[in-house]
This record gives sequence, structure tokens and C-alpha cells, in this order.
Amino acid sequence: MKIRVSLAIFIILMSVPLLLSANPQEQGRIVTNIGKPVSQACLLEVEVDNIDGENVVRTGYSFSIEPGKHSFKTRYVKEVVNRANCMNSNISRNINRYRIEALEIEVEAGKSYFIAVNAEDRDARNWKLVVWKVE
Repeated sequence: MKIRVSLAIFIILMSVPLLLSANPQEQGRIVTNIGKPVSQACLLEVEVDNIDGENVVRTGYSFSIEPGKHSFKTRYVKEVVNRANCMNSNISRNINRYRIEALEIEVEAGKSYFIAVNAEDRDARNWKLVVWKVE
């Protein structure tokens, strides 16, 4: 009996954040997945690890965020692509040393913002975190 009550309490407590969270249509979405058609461009998938000056851990390829102005930073690319016409092939996954500037976005509810590192320049010091598509 104690196990059933404990389990019921656990389920209720775990459900509270879901019930209190905003409707997904009232939030924006950040997407870091590039996909095949765009992967031919000089864009690199990233891991967002800092939002509004706070370190965060984001797994997966997308996450919801409250509308408003937000700042995003990254130190890691998810995949380094060796394409001679796009980038230097000896760049590591840790791009922290190149000090990519933060990207500021005015997030609107119901919109998805696809972000990536633009690696068109062969010099990684000139790479920028960009919004390459909004849906």
C-alpha cells in the first residue's frame, strides 16, 4: 500500500510542471537541426549552452522558449564537416577558442527559429551564429 501511495504522489509531483507550463503555441521554438537539404551550405549544427547569460544543458535538436528578446551562445558544434570549399578541415568540435559572438533573437510565440554557425569564411574567427530560417 505504501508503494502505491508513494508512486501516486511521485506521478502527481512529476506532472505539475507539465500542467503549469505554457501552451506550446504561446512559446517560441529554437531548432538546431540543419537537415539534409541545407547541409550542403556552410552551416554547422550547434549545441546551445548559454541562454541570456545562464549556462544551460540542452539535449536534442529543439526546445521551447518564452517569447521576448533572448541571447544564445554556443561553444560546440554538433558535427564538423570536412568540405574544402567551406571550411578549414582541422577545426575541432570545441569552437570556444574562436569566441563566436552571442546571437540575439526577438522570439515570437508560435514561431520556430533555426540557428547554426555560418562557416562560409575559411577563417573560423569570422564564423557567426545565425538564424538561417524562421517558420
